[in-house]
Amino acid sequence: MDYNEITSRKIMKFWLQIITVLIIVWSKPVLSDDTNSQTNASGSNTNITGGYTTTNIIRTLPEAQTTQRVQRIMTQRVQRIIILKFHHRQQMLRHTQV
Repeated sequence: MDYNEITSRKIMKFWLQIITVLIIVWSKPVLSDDTNSQTNASGSNTNITGGYTTTNIIRTLPEAQTTQRVQRIMTQRVQRIIILKFHHRQQMLRHTQV
């Protein structure tokens, strides 16, 4: 490892720690506002309050379309990674030439 790589890793670690601390400080606990103490004995038909609704809509694509979509997304991601690695290598070469 050269000095630039070590320095960039330390900077990345520093920012990840800052982001983690900010998330911990600014996040609020998720608590329910419901004070309802309803119980449901086995076999009873108790209504549960709270305005809940249900929907049973399932949308599916044909398997061929799903497979094509996944392949396209993966190809795009691989292309992005290759481009990013190329640019990173170019930057590293520029720094070593200076």
